Amino acid sequence: MVGAPKMKRLRFLSIIAFRLLLSIVFVYAALAKLGEPLEFRGAVQSFQLNLRSFAGAIVYIVPSLELVLSLALWLKRYRFLAALHSAVLFLLFIVLVAISWFRGIDLTCGCFGGGGANSSYFLIIARNTGFFLMAVFLLMRQDRTGKH
Repeated sequence: MVGAPKMKRLRFLSIIAFRLLLSIVFVYAALAKLGEPLEFRGAVQSFQLNLRSFAGAIVYIVPSLELVLSLALWLKRYRFLAALHSAVLFLLFIVLVAISWFRGIDLTCGCFGGGGANSSYFLIIARNTGFFLMAVFLLMRQDRTGKH
């Protein structure tokens, strides 16, 4: 059995690793989307959610939110809210992809900018579920004052 100090260190390293991974994912995704806004807009529209009037705003809101979250995960004061918003964002992505899969929509994800090639629904959902679980782990390991 692993001792208490080793568990505490493992928990701390897990928190740092998950924060780092989520930050890298958010920055990479945001920069890719901002680099190809027209392609990302097409990817947003491929979900067929009647968001045409909001698609232009979504093209800039989502990557901006991703950049803010990537930074907020490291700022002590905002870690709890960043983890909460990250979990909600990944859950939203999971639900949107699952709905598209259920509706039989030929989806171009747009997760990392551009329209990209058509992706496997299962792999997109699995990847986002992993990110969601990391955010939940961070959320559960934070107190509302921002410790850890």
